[in-house]
Amino acid sequence: MAGKAVGAPFVGAVAACLAISEVLRLLHGGMLHQLIDLDLQSCAQRTLVLQTQRFDTFNPGYVGAAPP
Repeated sequence: MAGKAVGAPFVGAVAACLAISEVLRLLHGGMLHQLIDLDLQSCAQRTLVLQTQRFDTFNPGYVGAAPP
């Protein structure tokens, strides 16, 4: 999201939700997106580009808790 313009508060909220969703995808082992092109007036016309780099061994600071 660095260097991208955000025009209104609700657009910023949608952008923040997309950023958080990418972190959740990473934590759950899902495919990450390199690019999400979205028009809020027509959400069906979105473009998603999957990330080609694998993050299987990347640890963003999350450690699963095991029962004692």
